[in-house]
Amino acid sequence: MENLAYAGNEINSKHKHLRPMVDLYNACISAYAKCTANNSNCDVAKRAERLLHRMVYLRKHFNQKDISPKFLSYNSV
Repeated sequence: MENLAYAGNEINSKHKHLRPMVDLYNACISAYAKCTANNSNCDVAKRAERLLHRMVYLRKHFNQKDISPKFLSYNSV
């Protein structure tokens, strides 16, 4: 979704409706937090942290106020 919604340093006007919202990012982060010990815990934690950093990056560089991480985002990571 991100690859279609964002083109370079701009929002792709053709696919702007595909921009992921904060709830989708939080759902992914929560899913990573619930992964079992069978998975590589470090890898899952890094993925969750990368999503959090991605949200901050999109908010800052694309001026996307609706992607601002919430307390749930930080607590889940």
